[in-house]
Formats: sequence, C-alpha cells, structure tokens
Amino acid sequence: MSIGEQIKAMRKIRGLTQKELAEKCSMADSAVRKYESGKIVPKIEMLKRIADALEMPVGAFLPSMGLGESTGSRIKIARERQGVTQAELAEKMGVTPQTISQYERNIINPKPETIKKFADALGVDARWLEVGEYEDNSLSGEEQQLLRYFRIMSPEGQRVALERMDELSQHPRYKKDF
Repeated sequence: MSIGEQIKAMRKIRGLTQKELAEKCSMADSAVRKYESGKIVPKIEMLKRIADALEMPVGAFLPSMGLGESTGSRIKIARERQGVTQAELAEKMGVTPQTISQYERNIINPKPETIKKFADALGVDARWLEVGEYEDNSLSGEEQQLLRYFRIMSPEGQRVALERMDELSQHPRYKKDF
C-alpha cells in the first residue's frame, strides 16, 4: 500500500473529507488529492502534519514501520495465528465471512469501533491492528519491531526465536552492564 493509499485509508477511517484533512494540516485540499492519488509524495515535514491530524504516528507511513502492511493484513495475521477461519471470526463478530475477507483484502477499511471488535475477538492490541504499533508507550521502537516479527511467526518459529533470544541473553557480549 502506497503512502497516498495509506493517507486515504486512514482519512476515511477517521471519517474526514479531503477538505477537512487539509484544514487540519493547514494546506490546500488539492495537495491532499495529489498525495492520495500518488501524483506527489509528501515530504517528511508534511507527512508529520498529516499523521498528527490523523492522530497516528508518522512511523506508520514509513518503511521501517511496515510500509506495505495494512490493517487488513494485520487482521489476517492475527486471525491465522489464532487458528481461526474467516467463517469462525465472522460468526464471533456477527458479520459474514465475505465481510471478513473484504477487510483482510483492504477492499473495505474498518472504522475504529470495528477495529476494537476485531481486537477483542482476536485477543490483540487494537492500536497494533490499526497502525502496527502497540498502545504500551513503554516499548521502544526496537521492542515493538520484535513483537511485530514475533506475531507473524508460526508457533514453531516463536519457539525457536525464544530459544535464540535465551542463548543471546546468556552470552557475555550481549548482556547489558548494570
């Protein structure tokens, strides 16, 4: 998903028009249209203003924070990690399996209250589903990245990752000096 597509998706999730987003960012609504269509890519300063207006971290738009990853893909990852089918999740949420499929394929974008329902149904952090970051402000960017990697692994991959982390934590070279 391009930066422009991400801006558009988050703007719609927040229930804003292009004009309203432009006003919040002190820019022309034509600029928002150009960003969303991909005609121009916003500079980092403008991206920060857009992120602030959308009440999300600017990092959610950047490659190191998972560009290409979407709410739909995180829903799918969480559902598969729980071993739940689309039909089972749909029943739990009171929607059709086709609706779940549309969310996962980013055909429709869930509103904040729907994201909360997904989070409750899947036992994951709603903020992670929405923007790929965790609500817990005590986690550093690196710790959040570790959690992202961990959550997309199979149970066997998680077990191996934990074994490797245990090995590294015992090695004198990698221990913190307290």
